[in-house]
Amino acid sequence: WVALILSRVAASASPPGIAPGLVLPIITLLMAVSIGVMIRTKSPVAAAVFALLAGFFLGPIFPTLVGESLAKTNAIGMGTAGSVFGLIFAMGLCGGILVPTLTGKHAARHGIRPSLKISLWVSLALVVIGTVFYFVPTFEAELPTEEIGAPPIAAPGVQDMLMEPDLPGTVGNGSYDSPPEIE
Repeated sequence: WVALILSRVAASASPPGIAPGLVLPIITLLMAVSIGVMIRTKSPVAAAVFALLAGFFLGPIFPTLVGESLAKTNAIGMGTAGSVFGLIFAMGLCGGILVPTLTGKHAARHGIRPSLKISLWVSLALVVIGTVFYFVPTFEAELPTEEIGAPPIAAPGVQDMLMEPDLPGTVGNGSYDSPPEIE
């Protein structure tokens, strides 16, 4: 868990020049390599180090996938961000339920080391998914509001909400130039 937390903090501070879509296949590959080495090593210390590395590379996968999915589907602009996030979260939950359950049941019969091959195959599948996802073009459709005569819908950005709150007694810029009227 510590490795997951640290990796998410590290990933959030990554330089802006790195394309998040390219990060996904790279970190999933590094996770798969870490799991593979962890399976093959005979040293308990090395196994522990590579388990921490696998956790470190696992951490940024979900937030990166969410961000890239929202960007590639234009979900925020289309007003479907909640649905896209819910779908990704549900798929992540399925993986979080199935992989440990299958690994645990397999480990009860065959031991831990051979059972980690399940995690290795899943991480290799994530490498393929991440690589394919990188090449998926960004969806850039506009809402059809102008066709029906309605004005275009513009969702306020976070900056707009912070700079111009719509509160009683404010003058559009968040300042209280006149006291609020009390009825």
